Amino acid sequence: MQATDWMALAFERFQSAVRTVRLTLPPGRHAEFWSRLLELAQLKRRGLVITVLIDDDLINEDAIRIALQTIPELDQCGHEISWVIAETLPYRLFIVDDAWALVVCGDPDDPNDGAFARLTDNADEATRLREAFDRRAGSGQWDVAPGSWLEWLDKAPHRPPTKSALAALHRHSYRLHRAVVRSLKQMPKRSCWLLKPRDSAYGIPEPPGGHQWLEWREHNLMALGWPLLVEPLGLPKMPSRRAFVSKFSSIYHHQQNTIRAYATIRHFVEDMRVGDRAVAVEGWTAHQNTPVRFHGWTHIEGAPEINRQASEWPLVRRADWRRYELDLPIEAVRAATGLESATYPLHKLETGAFRRLVALAEEVRRNKGDSQLLLDLALMNHTPAPFKE
Repeated sequence: MQATDWMALAFERFQSAVRTVRLTLPPGRHAEFWSRLLELAQLKRRGLVITVLIDDDLINEDAIRIALQTIPELDQCGHEISWVIAETLPYRLFIVDDAWALVVCGDPDDPNDGAFARLTDNADEATRLREAFDRRAGSGQWDVAPGSWLEWLDKAPHRPPTKSALAALHRHSYRLHRAVVRSLKQMPKRSCWLLKPRDSAYGIPEPPGGHQWLEWREHNLMALGWPLLVEPLGLPKMPSRRAFVSKFSSIYHHQQNTIRAYATIRHFVEDMRVGDRAVAVEGWTAHQNTPVRFHGWTHIEGAPEINRQASEWPLVRRADWRRYELDLPIEAVRAATGLESATYPLHKLETGAFRRLVALAEEVRRNKGDSQLLLDLALMNHTPAPFKE
């Protein structure tokens, strides 16, 4: 195999991806690799689930820095991007749709390196490589904010020179690794949320056809219910629990679960952060057997604020919604989220559950598009019978 073929092979296969892409840091030419990946991701239609495994040992700090600088731009391409910082694999991987994998050992661009790159479409081998990737990723730190990670890199500890370069190297590597682990635990991680855009989710009667999703979609926002609480509680500043219970009980006296209501508002005001991800759905009950409406998903783009012009629910956050408008099979939704029911206005999801739910929506949308295409082709090829009087 030619030494320069690995990148051409990777991007040739990337263009055929329709579902998932898993990749580690590339073996070299990092700026060129990430620039090309971003370019192709922007050209592809939305819907890929891309997972990036980043080394935690900082052997190649420049490679990590370029990857972290590119991730926020990839995040804006309409695909679902996740990244995890974990112990490095002994090789580099580029896996697409579990159908094929590119394995690179060493540096193929260095003629003096005994390296090789191999492409495989063997299903068993690709599955083993995917499972190795997922095991390593499962033990790492997910979705650490790239800005925080870059800021820490700028402050990475440095040791003074010593007489033994080898001893200094080992000591520096060990201390740096321990510092990385400590820092990752302190850095803010992205969270994932499930919201229901209906008055009924908040125990409020709604008119026939009443729905907040149209406002969310039109004005690029998400909002919290119980609009009569905004002024009495001085939101978006979070009130004390005692003040909340008193006001809530007097305004929405027919609702009993005040502790859950307080937790819902605290999640929206304090726990959500810019960069978190959220889905808008209709919710489901434990005994429901009808499909679940999946409206879309978004990145949270703003702090809580009051906006009475854009929303009937005045407590809002800015959000750029990716619209789906699909009905998802209820059992598949339960399996993806791990939730038997979702009856509260707001639920916190695990990162894996969020990714599985979005992947399910992509699969349903893709199948729906394929069915519509077949119907359109059938209509185009249909020749009507001659008209007889």
